[in-house]
Amino acid sequence: IYEISSTLDQYNLKIDQTVYINPGSNDQPALLHYCLSKKVNQNIYFRIWKRGLFEKILGLNKMNSGIAEIDNNFSLKTNSLNLRELITKDKIIRESVTSSTYLLNIGTTNQTIEINLKRSGITNSVQEFRDGIVILRKIIKEIA
Repeated sequence: IYEISSTLDQYNLKIDQTVYINPGSNDQPALLHYCLSKKVNQNIYFRIWKRGLFEKILGLNKMNSGIAEIDNNFSLKTNSLNLRELITKDKIIRESVTSSTYLLNIGTTNQTIEINLKRSGITNSVQEFRDGIVILRKIIKEIA
């Protein structure tokens, strides 16, 4: 288990992950979790997830992004036009949030915004670790 606490662009940053060590077999990592938090005076939410069968059949949780690949396969909920546009105009963000590697959830509770980015798998390089920070910085820029 490891946890890193710091700040990133005036947000509190916490990064944590648990790796279950199995002697004689493959290690099993939990999701690498980046969490940014900060007191704010606005209410923001953003969530994108792979659409299930019933969502596809019934057309539930559908917000159009203007990109057919996203609109046909993912559900999107947000009250932020900037964040919705971010996934359409930024290829790195779009590929990340629509991959099976990342999960993104943004929400405000008690005047504190939390940006949760989770990445699956073992991080094999410093660059892979920094990729999450790059995504977070792009999101922060759109929220500001």
